[in-house]
Amino acid sequence: MATGGGAEPARGPAAEPREHPWLSTGRLSRAARVAAYTLCVWAIWIGVSLILLGPGQGFWVISSPGFALAVLAVPPVFIAVVAAALQRWLTQFVPFTQSLLFGGATYVAAVLAAAILSLVAAIGAQPCSPGDACAPGVWFDIGVAAFMFLPAILIAGIGYGLALASVTARGTQVFVGALAATLLVAVAVAVTAIAPLIGGGYGATGQPPGSVWE
Repeated sequence: MATGGGAEPARGPAAEPREHPWLSTGRLSRAARVAAYTLCVWAIWIGVSLILLGPGQGFWVISSPGFALAVLAVPPVFIAVVAAALQRWLTQFVPFTQSLLFGGATYVAAVLAAAILSLVAAIGAQPCSPGDACAPGVWFDIGVAAFMFLPAILIAGIGYGLALASVTARGTQVFVGALAATLLVAVAVAVTAIAPLIGGGYGATGQPPGSVWE
């Protein structure tokens, strides 16, 4: 019984903090969701970049579908592996903080992976003779990777945030929105790549004028 001037606060299941549905989601399902939503964000990033580069820059998607598939698939798989490895640590934080930390952690992991690959390649390479044109050193490769992988912070963070939201009551809206945005950008890239072909704009080279893929 409450004493004094105020009533005792209600207690019971309704007063307890609700656990985020992500915590009760299986590990494999978490990794799959991170991979799927990161794929959407990554595809949108590539598509918008190609559109901004100019008409016809999406030509390589049509001419080299295998290469395009590898470019699209490898980063989301890598990011999903990083997410699976960090779940025990990440789930200590609120969802927004998880997304921020995961974006930074993915960037660090990508740079470390590039550094290891560069180091292995350098160990197996033949010594450079005096006067010959030598390949850049390991530190140069790491510097390039550190710059090129900066978008991974944003891509991984947004993809992870969407994956977290996908298990909530708004999950259907998140899925439909991500899928619709990805398909819209894909259609835009296809149109900008095919339009010059219809008009004969590529000429004998088979590449768009000023193409970054020439």
